[in-house]
Amino acid sequence: MIRWLRKKKKKKDDEKKKFEYSNEVIGIILILASIIGIGAYGPAGNFIRAFAIFLVGNIYIFLLMSLLLLGGYLILKRKMPNFSSLRWIGFLYNSYFILSIITCKIYNIK
Repeated sequence: MIRWLRKKKKKKDDEKKKFEYSNEVIGIILILASIIGIGAYGPAGNFIRAFAIFLVGNIYIFLLMSLLLLGGYLILKRKMPNFSSLRWIGFLYNSYFILSIITCKIYNIK
């Protein structure tokens, strides 16, 4: 009987709203870093290129191109790709296989 006399309490939005464009900003940063690294523009470009060479060796351009593609994906789709799906696992496995064959041919490894 008294229930209808009580005022309804309004819930406050105490939760902080997440920055809505975080994936786009990350995508733009990845694209800029990959372009600067591919072109080796200035000391920052030389550092990015040297770090990519440190990670993967002479095939560093594939790493920088994949960062460029990932940045474009983040901007267009506005979400991170699911790297644990079978499609991505197969793509990464095949890419690793192709790059290892290229590396063997470059260094004449049999």
